[in-house]
Amino acid sequence: MRRMAMLGLAAMLLAPPAWAQGTAMFEGLAGQMAMTNLMLEPMRREAARRDREAGRAPPAATTRVVTSYRADPAVSARVMRQFSAFVARQNNTADVAAMEAQLRQADLPGLWQKIWGGDGLRAGDLVDAQASYFLINWIIANGQGDTTRAQTQAVRAQLAGIIAGTPSAPRLTEAQRQEMAEVLILNGAIQAMAYVDARNANDRAALSRLAEAAATRFRSEAQLDLRRLAVTEAGFSAR
Repeated sequence: MRRMAMLGLAAMLLAPPAWAQGTAMFEGLAGQMAMTNLMLEPMRREAARRDREAGRAPPAATTRVVTSYRADPAVSARVMRQFSAFVARQNNTADVAAMEAQLRQADLPGLWQKIWGGDGLRAGDLVDAQASYFLINWIIANGQGDTTRAQTQAVRAQLAGIIAGTPSAPRLTEAQRQEMAEVLILNGAIQAMAYVDARNANDRAALSRLAEAAATRFRSEAQLDLRRLAVTEAGFSAR
């Protein structure tokens, strides 16, 4: 938890009511995460391939798909507005503007960069955001600490290869890539904060709920059992 431990104090930036529901707010957020078909179908195919060809690496991608984007402030503003409205609903408040102000004060993109920057992930690329989202959910589902840079980069390479073979990927506009990535970044930062808070408080009940929420979401939406996966320097592999 060396990198994520720094988030323990960050949660204090979210004054009530924004953080009043603690992990309960995260569980609601997790249940409604907008995982798109772009992310789900490739992972389903990868899971099937892994079952068929245990121990074999996926074939090299032959199509180059652009996953980077230049951030448009208007897109970022729209994503933050929508995200703030959702968190406000989870906290039973109609004051979306106040919620957005608190979330901006917490600097969720900055927290995300602190968590993953040491592993070489950067804002500005959909694959980096996806890798961080899969990894934070794996960490939560399995009660783990940090991954190494090599492990994180291996998972990123896996996802990049899968996306390269997805027919719909080249049709994404730059704005769409940005919106998808920034939703994942905001969600991932909130999830990490909830997990670190529960760890720091030694709240075993909350940790159990968070772990089950992460495992259930990926099992039902992506048909992946995070608890049957290990993260290695070759990426995700079956335990």
